[in-house]
Amino acid sequence: MAILTPEYILDLWNSLMPLAIQARPARLTLKRRIQLEARLREHSDITLWQEGIAKIASSRFCRGDNTGWHGNGVPWVAHFGWLCERRDAIVRAAEGLYDDRPLVPTSTECAEYQVYRQRVGAAALSLNAWLNTRRGIHED
Repeated sequence: MAILTPEYILDLWNSLMPLAIQARPARLTLKRRIQLEARLREHSDITLWQEGIAKIASSRFCRGDNTGWHGNGVPWVAHFGWLCERRDAIVRAAEGLYDDRPLVPTSTECAEYQVYRQRVGAAALSLNAWLNTRRGIHED
């Protein structure tokens, strides 16, 4: 069984987070080590960390498919420093806060989808598939 240490968490993060998202493997700076040691004292369940980091890695939101903090247009991406700093980040992730959700269409998209369904009929895509196509989201 693995021992829950800052190094273990770093290795887990680097093994699960796509390099395309984080640009390069995360590093364990002194500041991050101190913060992460505090997080590990607060949350010592290894399964929580494994599940939480796996959920962060699979979340479109955490991988940058969002409109940025407060809608500023600059996509926010989960990073190792965020995981170390935020007392509740790992719990929130493990609980599913960042899990992918069904897309919510705008009122304009609803109207356009109805026109599309009337035009195409039985061969029409589901609303979520149509939204994914329209918004350029490709399911993994």
